[in-house]
Amino acid sequence: MIRLKKKLLFSIFFFLIHQCKEVIRFLNKNPLLFKTKTIHIVYFGIFAAVGVFAFSSIFVFYIDAKGYTFHYSYFIIFGIIFICLVVFNKIFHIFTIGRDFFSRPFFYLNQTAMYNQSGILAVIISLLIISYLENIPLIIALDGAAFAVVAALFFGRIGCFNFGCCFGKPSNNYFTVTYTNLNSKILRLYPELKDVAIIPTQLYSALFNLILFILFTIIIKLLPLNGSITILFIVLYNLFRIIIESYRFNNDSIKINFKKIAYFYLIIGLILIFIFNKFFINIFKITAFQYNFSIQNYILFLLKNKDALCFIILFTFLSFIYFGLHGKKLGRHFN
Repeated sequence: MIRLKKKLLFSIFFFLIHQCKEVIRFLNKNPLLFKTKTIHIVYFGIFAAVGVFAFSSIFVFYIDAKGYTFHYSYFIIFGIIFICLVVFNKIFHIFTIGRDFFSRPFFYLNQTAMYNQSGILAVIISLLIISYLENIPLIIALDGAAFAVVAALFFGRIGCFNFGCCFGKPSNNYFTVTYTNLNSKILRLYPELKDVAIIPTQLYSALFNLILFILFTIIIKLLPLNGSITILFIVLYNLFRIIIESYRFNNDSIKINFKKIAYFYLIIGLILIFIFNKFFINIFKITAFQYNFSIQNYILFLLKNKDALCFIILFTFLSFIYFGLHGKKLGRHFN
């Protein structure tokens, strides 16, 4: 009887592993959802849109659960975040290209690109504006954003895997993947990597962000101490980035060292938290939730707050257009 149970468990385990492999093969099989002679629509737009929906909805739910209300229109709130994301993303793209940007500025600005580093900076800047306008303690806004952003990054990194960007180095390790579709970004940049086994750093990143989301959920339930999620995000996320960058493929066109940026975010983030807590206000206080922080209340919040839901859907759609709609050539907004 015991042997039968063990065999059954092993059978279930290997079946799940097999299914996971099939899902992974399907995810990086084709980045194109639809194309004509003039446009390309990529699956990454769907993953990015789901990520934006997750971030926006979880963030406003967290703020509401903490007992704070947005007085300005949600169109303004989400508009500030969306504009900051687009602007900082393009600015960061200029820095990644370096001096070459000035030789063909419009060409490079027309390229589609998304960087987590610029996205995090954009969220921080937009939160500074929103917390000032709405009189919401910045640390609570940061906690809510950190909790929401790891959910968004989970979907975003799966989108990266599908699109073929942010890929890892060639490797002979057991868990590797191959790209065969020439529309994948990895093969558009490096066609010689077709059928070459590489490290799926995007999937490692997605899994890590999922683990962070679960960890933050547990912390919220057990000890809702202001600043705890923000500090854990600063430390754990940037330490992970420092580690994973060692396994990322060296893209010659990128002039910025992402590992150094992770060190910078880690050190400066902790210093700023310390200075703010030491000289301005004690941020490490427990602010109780006004109601149970649960999936059920999250759904009820969205259903009851139709204005918030409408604008979340609007900016979700805009994100799909921005990240999913390409021009005649993949990797460009127009042409």
